Amino acid sequence: MSRIASEVRVNERQGVFLMGPSRSLQELCGAVAASAANVHAGFGLVPSSSGAHPEKEIVMEWYLATFRKYFDFNGRARRKEYWIFTLINFLISMVLYTVLMVTSFSGSVDGGLGTSSISLILSSVLVLYWLATFLPGLGVTVRRLHDTGRSGWWFFIGLIPLIGGIVLLVYLCQDGAPEENRYGANPKQAAW
Repeated sequence: MSRIASEVRVNERQGVFLMGPSRSLQELCGAVAASAANVHAGFGLVPSSSGAHPEKEIVMEWYLATFRKYFDFNGRARRKEYWIFTLINFLISMVLYTVLMVTSFSGSVDGGLGTSSISLILSSVLVLYWLATFLPGLGVTVRRLHDTGRSGWWFFIGLIPLIGGIVLLVYLCQDGAPEENRYGANPKQAAW
């Protein structure tokens, strides 16, 4: 293995530093990979293997936790669980919808050769995604309402034009009851 002219020191907060001589290329690559893992763990993309930052949680884990409770309308859900699911669901839907619109409009410009089948496939994927996320979204909304001490039936207040959606939004934004309520223990105190 060849030697390189600098030693690498990994500092979790400030990144990779080049120090004195005598490190192999393999050690340098390992140090850079460790630094990259720390950066990704800081953004919630991969878990921190060192366990140095247990407060850093994986964003996608919150999204996937909602799918693990697919038909679960019992219990409570933290605001974080609800809003991360809603945000990621919105972003995935917008990406699929944007790709669908781009392929649909590009077909009208160049004569539409073959784009109708692509648009049909993409629209089918979008509809299937919406169907697949409907029940988990409903479940996490009901559990979020339970966290605020309300019945899941309050979900239907959102059907009232204008004012109903605002009231539901206020309920979903409120902090949960700090103590145990009739729907279960406080999810903030439960081990994640």
